[in-house]
Amino acid sequence: MSSVRDLMSSNKDLMSSDSNSMSSVKDLMSSDSDSMSSDRGSMRHGFDEFRQGFNEFRLGFDELRQGFNEFSQGFNEFRQEFDGFRQGFNEFKHSHMDSTSTIFPLDS
Repeated sequence: MSSVRDLMSSNKDLMSSDSNSMSSVKDLMSSDSDSMSSDRGSMRHGFDEFRQGFNEFRLGFDELRQGFNEFSQGFNEFRQEFDGFRQGFNEFKHSHMDSTSTIFPLDS
C-alpha cells in the first residue's frame, strides 16, 4: 500500500509541476502577445507621425507654389508696365529729337 501511496503522491507532484509549466507557458504567450500589440501600436504611431509630417510638408509646398505664382504674376505685371514705359520713352525720343540732338543739351 505504501508503494501505491508513493506512486499517487509522485503522480500528484508531476501533475502539479505540469500545471506550473502550463502557467509559465501561458504567461510567456501573454507576454509575447502584449509585446506584439505594443509593436503594432508603435508602428501605427510612427506611421501617424509620418503622415502628419508629410501633410505639413505638402501644405508648405502648396504655400511655396502659391507664393511663386504670386511672384510670377507680379513680375509679369511689372514687365508689362516696364515695356509700356520703354515704348513710351522710345516714342518720345523719336518724336522730339532728331538724330543729332541729345536729351540734355550741353549748351543751354
